[in-house]
Amino acid sequence: MIKTCVADNIPTIHFGIKHFFKNHNKIKVVSNVSDFESLSNALLLHSIDVLILDLDLNDLNGLPEIKGIVQNYPSIKILVYSNLNEHLFASSTIKAGASGFMKKSVTLEEIEKAIEEVANGGIVLSNELREAIETNNAKKNTPGYFRKLSRRESEVLRLLCIGKKNHEVSAILNINDKTTSTYKIRIYKKLGVTNLVDLVEKSKTLNIV
Repeated sequence: MIKTCVADNIPTIHFGIKHFFKNHNKIKVVSNVSDFESLSNALLLHSIDVLILDLDLNDLNGLPEIKGIVQNYPSIKILVYSNLNEHLFASSTIKAGASGFMKKSVTLEEIEKAIEEVANGGIVLSNELREAIETNNAKKNTPGYFRKLSRRESEVLRLLCIGKKNHEVSAILNINDKTTSTYKIRIYKKLGVTNLVDLVEKSKTLNIV
């Protein structure tokens, strides 16, 4: 039996996934949580094989949390379940240690298949992004901004776009304020903007956030 935990802040998602797998012969949902504090407790209390994780749990960027979970619970496979732009964030989540990235538009049957795949050691990505990676042709098949932004720049960008101040970004990512400012300047330059308002609008236009 593949023991699964769902970490998402939308109650209907909890209900839908738990109901779908209620009588499943291979997958069992052993815990549902809606914030990182509850997730930490669940990881201590339950033996979990696959974690379905919303990257925006608590309205915070979950990339640093993924790294911590991978370090402390190396046997757990993390399946990111998000509405964020796959071309921008999937690579970062995989580098952080996740085993897959799914958009929230996927069907429950696709979630079922993804859980089984990562539990067996596979990596779950969309066919489009997988093809780009496997053929080493990302420049042709993925948006330019996905190639331009580094993993850390992507983390900083996401936090800025949800309204976090520089010092809050620094605290969340465990970096100093000067480093945060440097990343912010780089992001402005790469996205061709000069202020935070334009940055947020440009990110929305590009479907980055």
